[in-house]
Amino acid sequence: MRAKHAPYRDVGQQVITSLVIGILVGNNQIDCASPVTRYVPELVGTAYDGATIQHALDMEVANSWREDYFSDTTEFWRLDVACGWLASREGAASTLFEFICQSQRDGEHGREIQYSSLNPDLWASSPSAVSGLRFPDLVSEVLWRPSGMEYDATCLSIPAAPPSPMAAIAQPCATSLESGC
Repeated sequence: MRAKHAPYRDVGQQVITSLVIGILVGNNQIDCASPVTRYVPELVGTAYDGATIQHALDMEVANSWREDYFSDTTEFWRLDVACGWLASREGAASTLFEFICQSQRDGEHGREIQYSSLNPDLWASSPSAVSGLRFPDLVSEVLWRPSGMEYDATCLSIPAAPPSPMAAIAQPCATSLESGC
């Protein structure tokens, strides 16, 4: 791959992650009917306990945390702190994984669509758990290189991304893919 980069293109994290999950499903490495906790056991007792990979992909996880950007009572700032985009504050998780682990179930999974940016953040962990690779390395191995991309990808970096067994619980493009592509 060339060191030069193509002009910035906004490729949604959901698209990249869904493609990687689709590849792993096609290779019989991930079963969308399996519980999220099969791949990320640390989420037992959270909003994701009892949810399947398919529920997360379809945005049908019954999570008490609401993605509300405009309400006067929103706690969206907690996500920003966990991602390292806002300064640390009392009562806020210090990492994205910790924030996801604090999520609580609110209803029955699969009943209604409830958009949550936590779902695509979580999606990155299942493929990493299956492959043993950090998500950026997995994207490079199963998607970017085989697709013959002309340029390296440059993705968002979350400073508060924790080391974890999956090493990818942050945004799917948690670190620059430059070195791996």
